[in-house]
Amino acid sequence: MKQFKIILILSIIFYSCKKNNESKTSTNLLLVKTITSKIHKIDSSGYITAVDSFQYDNQNRVIKFIRIGYDTSFLNDVNGNVISMPNVTTSIATVNYIGSNSIPSSYMVDGQVAFLTANTVGQIITDSLSPTNVSRYFYSTGLVVGQFGTMNTYHAIDSTSIDANGNVTSLLVGGIYFPDSLNQLKYGRIASWKYTYGNISNPIFANSSASAIFFLFTNFFVSKYIRESQEYITYGPNSVIVGDEVSNYQNVVDDDNVIQKSINTANDEYIAWTYY
Repeated sequence: MKQFKIILILSIIFYSCKKNNESKTSTNLLLVKTITSKIHKIDSSGYITAVDSFQYDNQNRVIKFIRIGYDTSFLNDVNGNVISMPNVTTSIATVNYIGSNSIPSSYMVDGQVAFLTANTVGQIITDSLSPTNVSRYFYSTGLVVGQFGTMNTYHAIDSTSIDANGNVTSLLVGGIYFPDSLNQLKYGRIASWKYTYGNISNPIFANSSASAIFFLFTNFFVSKYIRESQEYITYGPNSVIVGDEVSNYQNVVDDDNVIQKSINTANDEYIAWTYY
C-alpha cells in the first residue's frame, strides 16, 4: 500500500535495500528525528516541502511516522486573476511489531490497516491492505521487482538494481501508462533513475526498522550511502525518451562525517536531517 502517492515520484528523486551500517559512535545507534525535503514539482509550478518525522520505542524501532507536506495551489478568483493558496497535508502512520522483530507486522495510516509479511532474512515480500490490494516484492541478486496496485484497476511494476555495497544504482518505474490505437491502456515505462555515491553513510540505512518504514511509504529502497549524482529519465508511449536530466549534489556533513544536508547544485532543492 502506498499512502503517500501524491509525492511518491518526487520522493524518489531524493531517496536512493536495507541492512545495517555504522552509527555515529560504535555503541549508540544514530536515530533520525526529521528529514526535510524541498522538491521541485514535476509540472514546474514551484516546490513541495515535505517534513518526515520518526518516533521510536525503547528498542529503537519506529512506532510512528509522520509526513507533513507543504504545497501551493493556484486558482482563479471571480475576476479571472490567478491567486495562490497554501495547501498542507498530514499523514500519520502508527507501526506494530511482533515480539522483538525489527520489521513491522502491520501499520495503520488514515484509518486503514495494512499487513506485512517478510522472508527469513527480513525482506518485506507483501504489503497488503486487502486481499485485492497487495504490493509484492521479488528478490534476486542485485535486483528487486515490485508489483503494486489492485487486481482490477491500476497496476505497476518497478525494477530496482542494487550493487554489492547496498546502493540503489538504478530504478525503473512502469505501469499502465498510455492508450493504444483502440484506446486500451498499455503497460510501459514511466520514468527511470540512475545514481552515483560517495562514502557518506545514509543514517536511515543503519536502522532496519526506519529503513523498512521509509521503503513502505516512498516505494523506494534506502541505499547505504548518500547519493552524489542522479540521472532522471522520463518516457512517453513506446518507451520513447521525452526527458533526460542530470543533477549533482553537494553533501554537507558534521565533524563526525554525519550527513546534515544534501543540496542540488543546479537549483534550490535540498534534503536536511536532524537527529535525536
